[in-house]
Formats: sequence, structure tokens, C-alpha cells
Amino acid sequence: MADNVKRLHSRVPNSAWRGRSRGIIAVQWVSVSRLHSTAAELQTFVQSMEQQTFAILQHVSFSDEDSSTTKSDGSRNH
Repeated sequence: MADNVKRLHSRVPNSAWRGRSRGIIAVQWVSVSRLHSTAAELQTFVQSMEQQTFAILQHVSFSDEDSSTTKSDGSRNH
């Protein structure tokens, strides 16, 4: 990470690095890298959940005799 900060430092004018801006930019750099890793973890989690959901749906059988065709008193809808 230090190398990345040095590279960033070489692209930014010296006036931007005076005072507290050096610390602020370093904190923002760390936050961005954490955000990228969190996004990657979230994407992996979502893909895993999609696969599990798909696997579950493959094992569920949908029949014509489901509850949506039956009235609350037990008689059939026509």
C-alpha cells in the first residue's frame, strides 16, 4: 500500500500534500481498498446464494394441486 501512496504522491502537486491532506488522502486510499475487498466478498456471497437458491428450486416440485387453487374452506376453485 505504501508504494501506491508514493505513486499517488508523485502525481499530486506538492501544495495538496501540505498539512493534514497527506493523512486524509492516505485514509481515503485505505477506505477505497477496503471498499473494493468488501465488494468482492459481497459479490462472492451473492453468487453463492444464487447457486444455493437455484439448487433448492431444482428440488422443489411445483404441482397443479398447490394451495392457490384451493379455497379457504377446502373446496376447489373452478
